[in-house]
Amino acid sequence: MSNELTYYRPPQKAVLHAYQKKALKFLLDNQSVGLFMKPGLGKTLVTLLALKKLMAEGQIYKTLIIAPPWVCHNVWAQEIKKWTQTFDLRIEIITGTKKEQALEREADIYIINPESLKWLIKPSEGSKNGKKKYFFTKEQQRRWLDLGFDTLVIDELSAFKAHNTLRFDLMKLILDTFTRRWGLTGSPASNGLLDLFGECYMLDSGQALGKYITHYRMNYFDSDYSGYNWTVKPGKEKEIYEAIKPLVFQLQARDYLELPVVVNNVVNIELPPKVRKLYDEFEENLIAEIDSKLIVAGTAAIKSSRCRQIASGGIYMEPDLTITGFQIEQKKNKKKDWMPLHDAKGEALEALVNELNGEPLLVAYEFNHDLERLKERFGKDLPYIGGGVNVKEGQKIVADWNAGKLPLLAGQPQSMALGLNLQGCGQHICWYTLTWNYQNYDQLIQRLVRQGNKHSHVFVHHLIAENTVESLVIEALKNKEYCQESLFDGLKKLAQQRKRK
Repeated sequence: MSNELTYYRPPQKAVLHAYQKKALKFLLDNQSVGLFMKPGLGKTLVTLLALKKLMAEGQIYKTLIIAPPWVCHNVWAQEIKKWTQTFDLRIEIITGTKKEQALEREADIYIINPESLKWLIKPSEGSKNGKKKYFFTKEQQRRWLDLGFDTLVIDELSAFKAHNTLRFDLMKLILDTFTRRWGLTGSPASNGLLDLFGECYMLDSGQALGKYITHYRMNYFDSDYSGYNWTVKPGKEKEIYEAIKPLVFQLQARDYLELPVVVNNVVNIELPPKVRKLYDEFEENLIAEIDSKLIVAGTAAIKSSRCRQIASGGIYMEPDLTITGFQIEQKKNKKKDWMPLHDAKGEALEALVNELNGEPLLVAYEFNHDLERLKERFGKDLPYIGGGVNVKEGQKIVADWNAGKLPLLAGQPQSMALGLNLQGCGQHICWYTLTWNYQNYDQLIQRLVRQGNKHSHVFVHHLIAENTVESLVIEALKNKEYCQESLFDGLKKLAQQRKRK
């Protein structure tokens, strides 16, 4: 018997919460809007029911869903087959080497990842002012229209927050060919309110916040001397909320569901003396170059990453890097050589594992050499979800985790943050290496803090190397969380004010 049959469950009838019925009505009543709903509130189900109803009424016929690769297979494909109301929808997932065949088959819904958009759209390429420019010839435009897509769903909408990306340019060619455009996200402003420009543009082509990012910045933000960092002008935050309010339906999970309480636990790690000295040298050089204003953003990111690696316990040995005083043989990796520096975090993690005494623990790591060191300590068969794990393997691991069969599971936030339901068993997550990316940080935690988790609390453990860049990372994550939550709170307050009028 195959793994698929082992974990198969017959479809069930979906019974909507009151807030889901409101979200469903919002989609049915509006052609171009977004659902800003936290993970676990049922955005996918609501969207599928809206699509099914509009199809039954003959208002729409062919839907294109754009989603991250893992979400294509593990959210949409599974969710459709999960409910009796949507079980009969015909779907095609346009990934892998047989995309052309999938596109040619008749279906109601076609699901594709952003990386395959260029293949799907097939535009011409040119250049303007030294920058690549994409456009349609009449023949290419006719080909696109002949595909017949009338409805667009973007999940995760925040993947289109950056206006200067290939995927953004490609989408501008086809946005206005859809009669309906819906966007889904639980993290609309993970890095600040600037993110909203690209996301809202995908929905309304610039009606709410303007057609150009330069105008949006000029109207609502001030920049620092470098021109890279932007802060909202006094009083403009509310104006942004006012502008996008008609465009979005927003909900916070805690307003409608009884969810586990999140308890944060910081475990401070002291670096060994030799590693402390090495770290201080790297950080001092980084600060010196930043202060001289000679460093470029890319170089700053690389050097910051090296500081984080040292704090974590290892470092990639790249061509321009010299380390002396460590008589340790470099570990061979298929892609890069790396050097282990300390195992203070590994010891702290093992102590936590022993303390939990078999309770399931999800361990988030950032660098591949983190995973290798985790395997050295906890066994080469340590289950993990990250680079090199295919969809079928990932589904088996998720099922085993939710069934309580895995006391320890490692995961890379980039691979696990979106689309996975991990609330079936665990209540402990440990950040072995912190990420700068608030969206990945928040979304990974939300894999456990979801409807269906029977625990009253979810414990988030952070292994933080004292007096290192990791202390700055956790503070930055708190600041981004404030920005994210203030967005939701601002929208909520506006809605409440309107009700009182």
